[in-house]
Amino acid sequence: MRRNLLPLLLLALSAPAWGAYAYKATITVPHTQVSGSSNLPSFTVCGKLSDTSFKPSGGGGQIQHSVTVNGQVVPADLIFTTDTSGVVSMNWEIISWDQSGGNVYYCSLVSSLSYTSDNLFYVFYGNSATTTFQGGSVGSAWDSNTVFVAHLANISALVDSSVSGNVLTNHSATQITTAPYGNGIGLNGSSQYVSVADSASLKPTSQLTLSVLMDQTTNVAWPSTVSKMVNSGTHGYGLYEYSNNTTWLGQVGNTNTIGVKSYSINTWYHQSVTYNGASVVLYQNGVLDASLAMTGAISQDTTPMTIGANDTLASFFIGNVAEIRLANTARTPSWLVTESNNATAPATFAAVSGIGACVGTCGAGGGAATVNMTPIIM
Repeated sequence: MRRNLLPLLLLALSAPAWGAYAYKATITVPHTQVSGSSNLPSFTVCGKLSDTSFKPSGGGGQIQHSVTVNGQVVPADLIFTTDTSGVVSMNWEIISWDQSGGNVYYCSLVSSLSYTSDNLFYVFYGNSATTTFQGGSVGSAWDSNTVFVAHLANISALVDSSVSGNVLTNHSATQITTAPYGNGIGLNGSSQYVSVADSASLKPTSQLTLSVLMDQTTNVAWPSTVSKMVNSGTHGYGLYEYSNNTTWLGQVGNTNTIGVKSYSINTWYHQSVTYNGASVVLYQNGVLDASLAMTGAISQDTTPMTIGANDTLASFFIGNVAEIRLANTARTPSWLVTESNNATAPATFAAVSGIGACVGTCGAGGGAATVNMTPIIM
């Protein structure tokens, strides 16, 4: 009796190839979301990924490993790339990860955001070989002018996501889960706030842009959403609201009340103030509110930055705050319109499509994510 056996090709059924990712999705920022007549360089796009496959593998999803980065538990085997094969990596950070719901809030640095053609980048995930965070060092998801970013997404670990690494302290603020980027903080208007220890990075001298994503729920007199001032607002910078909810104001140096843009309570707004050495300009949802001529250096002081209260803790904000950003340059109107589009509607700004199994080259390791072969015996 004679038996002929062909060599058995023993390849694991549906097992990821080395360095490859099992799942992939496409992220599109429509060019219509980008304001102005030129591309925006080094712009950070923040958005949301939502699917059951973004749960941990032990909870019915495809994320194989997690790791703690800057106080947040984040997926390790989830990457963002500029190419459809997953080879050219971007820099990114994870704002928060809802493991039970499969929701990932992220920010990723785009080298040039186009105003003439849709902007595409890609997310790959599900790779048992990737056990460390691939998005770069803390702060690398932001341009070099960004000196402070507080997402306020995790009340138990409030952190600065910029390269500055400023120290935040929570003074009884509570967690909310209804912000545009998922989580934020709730403030009661009487005692709750967050402080940021004084540092050189919080004291730009000649230019700045300060932005806040806020939702005022009750009118109070002179509530501060964010302040880095002394003498109750005569020096420094900050963003305040006004008691009748029809006027808001910003201050830089010795500039006082300006701004008449109306807004409603129980609504999220993106508000910004810029100073370029010649004028202070206020914006609400990217729309110019008011400007005031001003020259001179921004006054320097050693007071902490306060979020949700003024410098003397005499006036408190009632409502919710989701994010604070500070840059040491005056952002352009086009930048602020685009940032506002992103902040107020991240899912529309950065639309996700094509979530599913990756086919073809799926990561820097090369090769398909899955290989299927059946042994033949003759």
